[in-house]
Amino acid sequence: SFSYSNFEVGAWGAYQLGRDASQPLADEIDFYLGYGFEIGSSTLDLLVTDYYFPNAGTKFGNFNDSSGAHIIEIGGTLSLSDFYLSGYVNIYNESDNSSYFEVGYSTSIQSVDLTLFAGATPGGAEMYYGTDSFNVVNLGITASKEIKITEDFSLPIFGSYILNPNKEIAHIVFGISL
Repeated sequence: SFSYSNFEVGAWGAYQLGRDASQPLADEIDFYLGYGFEIGSSTLDLLVTDYYFPNAGTKFGNFNDSSGAHIIEIGGTLSLSDFYLSGYVNIYNESDNSSYFEVGYSTSIQSVDLTLFAGATPGGAEMYYGTDSFNVVNLGITASKEIKITEDFSLPIFGSYILNPNKEIAHIVFGISL
């Protein structure tokens, strides 16, 4: 990601380690544009994300509505001290306009940052959140820490344990920020 003033632009991606051909939307390359500003002692971050699914059988340049390779999402996060509230909705190329909402709490124990979170969807296209009706689809904890490599360089790492109580499945995610 790159930031300038209150703007941020970036990209990220996720790919399956084990290939499951029945899950073409499991692999993605995403581009985003964000804008953040302060409201009193709170922060509001707005975000537009372009989700591209390279294994969905459509070409990258296909932006056609309902058959294209891209889904556009808008969302925002309101940070209130140690708590945050987030909401996101697919606004382009997804007929149900699936949405997701999350609440979280952040704290630290010694030098490890911890975030507890819970997320739900009112339902919609089942392929995005795994349900066509209201369900809690995301409960978890993320731990993050910067590991000092040299005097001038630290490696930010994180790990998450995520439970989807609706589907009764769990995930472990590890990441490194460069």
